[in-house]
Amino acid sequence: MTILRGCLLVLGALGGANLAVGAVAVRAQSADGWQYSESAESCRAYRSFSEGEASTVLQLRSFGPGSAVEATVAGPQVPREPNAVRMVELGWDGAGFEEHQVGILGTLGGTPSVSLLTAHRPVSAFVFYFSERAVAVSRLDPTAQAMQLRVVGNAPRALQIGSLAEPLRRLAECEAGLMEKWGWGRDYYQRVVTAPVMRDPQRWFYKAIVYPAVPNLNRTSSFLQLRLKVDAAGRVAECVVQSSPGSSQFGEKNCTGLRRQARFDPALDAQGQPVESYVQMSITFARYD
Repeated sequence: MTILRGCLLVLGALGGANLAVGAVAVRAQSADGWQYSESAESCRAYRSFSEGEASTVLQLRSFGPGSAVEATVAGPQVPREPNAVRMVELGWDGAGFEEHQVGILGTLGGTPSVSLLTAHRPVSAFVFYFSERAVAVSRLDPTAQAMQLRVVGNAPRALQIGSLAEPLRRLAECEAGLMEKWGWGRDYYQRVVTAPVMRDPQRWFYKAIVYPAVPNLNRTSSFLQLRLKVDAAGRVAECVVQSSPGSSQFGEKNCTGLRRQARFDPALDAQGQPVESYVQMSITFARYD
């Protein structure tokens, strides 16, 4: 058994929760079948696909500018093992499946689901998992008309999703609203022109980010989504847990570690002066052994 820890996929610190529809305000259904909702920390686009008596739901969830998009597929074909891990494969427009990725099982509105991280832009994404056979984030193709998902050991699913351009545009619009609610304003990227950069992460990353002992021993897996405020000195002044399903310990432990250990070269404004900045971070914790 090996562990791949803190694997940096793409660090794009851009200046930088399970769908229970009744838990948030749901906006009117769009003409193409997509619906949209938002909470204090995330934006959602989702739609269902009916096949006889069975239906499958696809949800895309963002946690702000620069976050990976958490894609969830829910349906009776998905194993019911919440917080367990399965390797999954994702493909677009029938071109075949891409590399294995960690998928975390859960439920969506009471229906078994599998979630994975996808990206169509630079993201800050890290993995702590017991396998070297998978990527951390899969490619999200905004131009594709169909997606294929296979949970290894189960039959593949093909969904005729249509273009994702409009859902992704709506998510970006929602993200701008979140930035305003969080106090950064819609003009954030005009004011903060150079993003913060991790300073010598080899010295502090493994001290700050840990797989909490109890979830590790219990083989509890989770995607942890964090929103950071980095001050003008390059320290984490604020850490907000946006999503930590399975165990609150993932968020509590790692926010404490980041506030104590993390160091950044601070963001700069148009005059080259250090300023406070926003960072979103996605971390996958998965026991697969």
